Amino acid sequence: AISFQHTNYRGKYSAIEDDLMVLYKFSCHAGEKMETLVDQPFYEKLDAFVDGMQDLSISTYSTTNRIGAKSKQTYMSSYGNQPQVIESVKDN
Repeated sequence: AISFQHTNYRGKYSAIEDDLMVLYKFSCHAGEKMETLVDQPFYEKLDAFVDGMQDLSISTYSTTNRIGAKSKQTYMSSYGNQPQVIESVKDN
């Protein structure tokens, strides 16, 4: 003879349903929180950076020669067609 007995898991299902409801309520607001707490500040800082970069000009940018880089210029001399090399430390 085979005997079947019903096991009632209603209490476990109810606890899982409650947990899923908490997760659902949290996930409903997750996108909004990401937009206000992460995305919007990022966009504002990126816009400020782009505005600052837009105002820059390569013609007004200068640095110091911290590594001692040199500039080498070669000119053709009219005396015997010998090249003349002038080497100097680069300025700003």
